[in-house]
Amino acid sequence: MKLSKLLLLSILCVTVFSCSSDDDDNDSAVSAVGIWKLTAINLETPFDLNMDGTASTNFMAETDCYQNETILFNADGTGSFNYTSYAEIGIELNMDTNEDPIYTVECIDEIEFDTFNWVQNGNQITNPDDNDPDSSLTISGSQIILLLPGGFYASSPDDDSSVEVTSDITYIYTKQ
Repeated sequence: MKLSKLLLLSILCVTVFSCSSDDDDNDSAVSAVGIWKLTAINLETPFDLNMDGTASTNFMAETDCYQNETILFNADGTGSFNYTSYAEIGIELNMDTNEDPIYTVECIDEIEFDTFNWVQNGNQITNPDDNDPDSSLTISGSQIILLLPGGFYASSPDDDSSVEVTSDITYIYTKQ
């Protein structure tokens, strides 16, 4: 008898950013002011979520979700995140064999805006109202990079074995 378990993946991303332009600290720093589009969500472990036979660490490429997410940084030190979709991902594992899991991905459309305050110091963007050092962003050329340690979390809600997977996740935004 095949023993299958359905795992539900979810990405927990608490991203409170704060940034403002301060070119006095670093003349070569790129100003955060403007619109930045999410272009990659990278995981430590490659997955073949779209079941095309090729595993990738780029979560966006595997799901076709998150294609229009943006961050807006205003010159007055305010900003907003624009969320347009999220992925609901299921995994069917066969506990009797070593076969690869079967993934199902559903992109859920949403329109959500989260506002924040920001301060820029050189290539670092932080939220002056947030004491969490993990919520800082780094500007590297035309990209903003956010690393969230343990930001990718998967678990089996009904699994007696309490399977859990945690991975660092890196969000990459490109200036538009």
